[in-house]
Amino acid sequence: KILRLVKMSKLLRLLGALRIVRLARIIEGFMQRSISENYRVLLRVGSLFWFILWINHMLSCAWFALGRAAPSDTGGRWIQFSWDMADGSLMYMETDGLYQYITSLHWAMAQTTLGSMEITSCNSWERSFNILCLMMGLLFGSTLVSSLSATMVEVQMRGRDRSQKLHTLRRYLLENTVDKKVALQVQRQIIERLSQKDRLTNDDVVVLGMLSPSLRQDLHAEIC
Repeated sequence: KILRLVKMSKLLRLLGALRIVRLARIIEGFMQRSISENYRVLLRVGSLFWFILWINHMLSCAWFALGRAAPSDTGGRWIQFSWDMADGSLMYMETDGLYQYITSLHWAMAQTTLGSMEITSCNSWERSFNILCLMMGLLFGSTLVSSLSATMVEVQMRGRDRSQKLHTLRRYLLENTVDKKVALQVQRQIIERLSQKDRLTNDDVVVLGMLSPSLRQDLHAEIC
């Protein structure tokens, strides 16, 4: 019975994972159909920042756990650091939980973004974890910068193309002394059409040429 329960639990976890994947595909399809490209770019940037924040949250929790419970071959821990105050010194372990978490999060973000922090490692476990975080920082830092740069360039190019088209339209209407009411209607419709997303055709999908003739025919029959 125990073996059967274990198999059932594994099956339920697999079904749950498949449902999550299916839900992600449904959400992605909805975004492709209903959300404009600019909003998708904003969601992409926001998702990237939330992912980096989540990674730093996990690293900060691990760093805090190392300072609290990990073995120390030197007898010291980062949480035992203290700083001078007007009425004496205060150690990090003597502060409240919120300040300890924010300090750990600050340390994690300093490692992944290759920043600076006054807290240093005090034993081999903390030093090894610090090295691991620095290696992750090299990877995530370059990935973050390249992704944001590519996204911002894409947004700027799209906005510049749209602005250029509207500027040319306004100039055309002005040079031909079009009535203001008609010109306003023309501009509204053009703006609306520019916001719409054109459907893809077979010529737009270059990789379809790699399909076999029979499969390409089946795909054409399915679409039509």
